[in-house]
Amino acid sequence: MFPTRGNRCIDWIIGNDTSLIPTISIVPPFPSCDHSGLSFSLSSPKSPSLPSQIRDFTRVDYSAFSNYLLSIDCFSLFCDCPDIDSIYSAFSSAIHSAIDLFVPYRTPRPPSLSYPPHIRRLIKHRDALFSKVHLSSVRILFDQCSKKLLFEIDKWTRYSTRKKLSRVNDLYRHISSLTKPKLSIPELVSPQNLLVFDSISKSNLLASEFASHFTLDDGCLPSLSSSRAPPPLSLFTFFPHDVYKSLRKLSPTGSTGHDAIPQIIFSKCAYALSTPLADIFNLSLISVTNLLTCQNDWTSAHSKKLVTDVVYIDFTRAFDALKFALILRTLPL
Repeated sequence: MFPTRGNRCIDWIIGNDTSLIPTISIVPPFPSCDHSGLSFSLSSPKSPSLPSQIRDFTRVDYSAFSNYLLSIDCFSLFCDCPDIDSIYSAFSSAIHSAIDLFVPYRTPRPPSLSYPPHIRRLIKHRDALFSKVHLSSVRILFDQCSKKLLFEIDKWTRYSTRKKLSRVNDLYRHISSLTKPKLSIPELVSPQNLLVFDSISKSNLLASEFASHFTLDDGCLPSLSSSRAPPPLSLFTFFPHDVYKSLRKLSPTGSTGHDAIPQIIFSKCAYALSTPLADIFNLSLISVTNLLTCQNDWTSAHSKKLVTDVVYIDFTRAFDALKFALILRTLPL
């Protein structure tokens, strides 16, 4: 039992396995709270832990990084790859090898609220008083320290807010965060002048409103002049200088995609990466290769009596208002 207000237990930690919570202790209350708090730790093999080291992409010699990438023989790297997926996998592996060579590690800072020194000293003094709070003389000092701490935190919060509002960019950002509308759809009014609150009724009402503006098919097919068929995708070509321009426009951030390569690598090493990426883009446009690869995968799985799932996405709802006969009429034979 851990009483947090006198001899009463008003804070509870509920779990179905006591081994998951090895330690529980009473901690000082918040300055504006009238009872103590509980501090506990979790012990679970499934609990995620913070990485001890992370990559620091701000302390990289990108000139040496680019020279290393330029020294890679992409033809030898891609020549034994049977399909576009393995080509990009080899490309990603080469970049990750360069990351291992040139990108140092750093220790991440644990997330914490940074109070000024005088507030941190008050918190430390208040924690020391809490260990003897059962004494009446110490209890008075503890309550005085708690009130002073609450006052100082409120004062510091108001000062920080005024400091933010004194800068124009921070002012607009702060106002935007306060006035940002909620994402939920408010209540709607049905054609019968009834308020609609639940999500399903709202979606049905919106769907019927959209459907009322659809163009009905009158069955008439206008005569259309024959038009030239558009060129196939295989006739399009990506050039390295176009890829370079696009890579330079990327924001140099540490955010990554499915290949775990941060954008800053593509942005800072755009010149070295533009040629191999242009080759990869051009190879990916060869649709015949992609179709043969799919057919080979399906046939191989079927011959091995493996379960094969092919997912088709239904876009029919997006084309309810289109005249399919008209579309087929305009398509080149």
